[in-house]
Amino acid sequence: MSVLLFCGINLTFNATGFIGRIEVGISEFMLQHFTVMYFYELFRSLRFLKIIIAHISRSFSP
Repeated sequence: MSVLLFCGINLTFNATGFIGRIEVGISEFMLQHFTVMYFYELFRSLRFLKIIIAHISRSFSP
């Protein structure tokens, strides 16, 4: 959702020349930030899945 909004803002700023160049720098930074956050969320959800799987396998074992 926020990525779509960001793309919209990016296009709006690129319509004006000088601000567009500044916006490129900001979007590079935001892209790196989003990538880090994405991998962090992925890591967290994988860890969460591991806990759930361990819990399920424990409840099935006699």
